[in-house]
Amino acid sequence: MTMAKEAHAQVRSEAGWTSAQAYMLAVFCLLLGVGLGYLFRGSASPDAHTVSASATGPGGAAQGLGSGQPQVNAAQQEEMIERAVAPLLATLKQSTLEPVPGKPGGASPGVTYSLTSYALCDKCHDVQGSILRDISFKHSEHVQSEGSACSTCHDPHAAPWPALVNFDLSIVGPNSTGQLSYINSGPGHGTCNLMCHVHDHVNASY
Repeated sequence: MTMAKEAHAQVRSEAGWTSAQAYMLAVFCLLLGVGLGYLFRGSASPDAHTVSASATGPGGAAQGLGSGQPQVNAAQQEEMIERAVAPLLATLKQSTLEPVPGKPGGASPGVTYSLTSYALCDKCHDVQGSILRDISFKHSEHVQSEGSACSTCHDPHAAPWPALVNFDLSIVGPNSTGQLSYINSGPGHGTCNLMCHVHDHVNASY
């Protein structure tokens, strides 16, 4: 019996593995397999399923693909852009939204101008080098002197009207003649009829 135990111990010693070592090897292999599986799965293109699904229409009918990508119409593009810019517009409104007066057209403390506050606008528009140099309009008077925010007069994105002018009706009201309008008469020129910051604009042209 003693000789058998010694022979078994000798065989185990020659094999070089103990039960603890074998167990550790099994755990290591398991973790390695899980890790590799995660990496390979994570490296797969996230759009692969979307493209595959988009390639077939209702009833499994194949749709045309251009350059390996699903076709996107104008309405879908606009929707995608709206979703992409939504967080940016939310940030813009939080940082540069003008306080609402007691009534549209009434007195307002405005919003203090700083390039930091308009950093998001400056990503697409040269605020210091163009906008506030009044190349297209008297922006410096309205933004810096009167404290008007961009959003008081403009839609920040994808507006169908000229110069993106769409007055914030919680801040801007009709003038003394009851008019509230903007007429574009060419690049850098227009006529405003409105009341804003208690300033009565009656056929105010620029």
